[in-house]
Amino acid sequence: LLGTGTRGAPRGAAGAGVAALRRAHTAGTVVVACDIPSGVDADDGSAAPDAAVVADVTVTFGGLKRGLLLHPGAAHAGRVRVGDLGPRYDPGETTWDVLAPAGATPTRWDAATDKRGRGTALVVAGASGTSGAAALTASGALAAGAGLVTAAVPATVRTDVAAGADPGVMVHALPADQQGAVDAAAVHALPNLDAVDVVVAGPGMGYGPGAAAVVAALRRDARRLVLDADALNVHRDAPEALAQHRGDLVLTPHERELARIGGGSDGHDAWTHRVERTPALARSLDATIVVKGPGTMVVAPDGRVWVCPLGGPELGSGGTGDALAGIIGAAIAVADDVPLAVAQAVWWHAAAGEVAGRRAAGRATATSLLSELPAVLAGLQEWSEHPGPDLPWDAWRMWQPGRAPTDVGRAGLPRSTAR
Repeated sequence: LLGTGTRGAPRGAAGAGVAALRRAHTAGTVVVACDIPSGVDADDGSAAPDAAVVADVTVTFGGLKRGLLLHPGAAHAGRVRVGDLGPRYDPGETTWDVLAPAGATPTRWDAATDKRGRGTALVVAGASGTSGAAALTASGALAAGAGLVTAAVPATVRTDVAAGADPGVMVHALPADQQGAVDAAAVHALPNLDAVDVVVAGPGMGYGPGAAAVVAALRRDARRLVLDADALNVHRDAPEALAQHRGDLVLTPHERELARIGGGSDGHDAWTHRVERTPALARSLDATIVVKGPGTMVVAPDGRVWVCPLGGPELGSGGTGDALAGIIGAAIAVADDVPLAVAQAVWWHAAAGEVAGRRAAGRATATSLLSELPAVLAGLQEWSEHPGPDLPWDAWRMWQPGRAPTDVGRAGLPRSTAR
């Protein structure tokens, strides 16, 4: 009904047409949108409530539009196919993709791979009252495939973390302050960072002077570093310091944390403008940024952007972000392409959350999510060897219209780039 340049709710005859198409879709009629469902903003995916077409299939022309990937636009698009108009599409310096199952397949280890070959991870997290965050982060790293995982935590919670984490996690005590958080002296008590492939820091850590000192030391010395939660919050007064780091850096903010690291004046502002601001922020910090929320974005410093088509309210449970930080750490520990590995980890986490949510009426927990992760990884490997329209077990019949545009988005295919 309307083209890609329109904004806001359709009015007049176009509005009446949208209403008729919505009624038809509700009644079971298959709706195919051309280029983009009318009422969806092609640039940012916004859609006026109850005033945008809901399609089963969208055939878009020339290249993907960002609005088909981002929430809530993706929920209106259904399955997405890209039609060829002839001339090759130039996406510019920023490319947008949906990571489909083919792009999310985990590494298959060969017979000679030992635990160090799978990657060593150090988790620096936790404090009195938040020992569970450290336990979930470390357990997430182990479940996602890291061969050796050590949790470095304040001495006051060492026993609690050891009891709460997977038994395969080793625990290292750090000096604690009077509040039970990490002390600045912990800078000198960290394990040898040159012997660690990746460090994950922040969950439940607190953002006092001790945490700030430790995170600064990790930025200086870690070969690969994932900063989550409080490890982001310690930069709220000087976010530009995040640009100073030794190795590969991954940041995992939700909307309020995104604002604190330079993405906006507050959470709402940062979320509203994430599409245009986050690629520039990733370049300026030389970091991969995971913008968590509906349609989680993974933004690489080289201009690549992936949008995760999975995940929903089942991930809105305490601890799921901690688990994600650990999963990302495991994924990038020995990866050749760090941003792509981050995007894969986000997909694994969201898929495991959906499976766990289906088993619990949408009420997944971080623990139930991690319990589903091995089946997710195994299913992806099986699917990669015998691909089909759906993943190979009933619990994963989740490819409903608006949830996963599986026809596009295999990493690296030019046809799945969007402006």
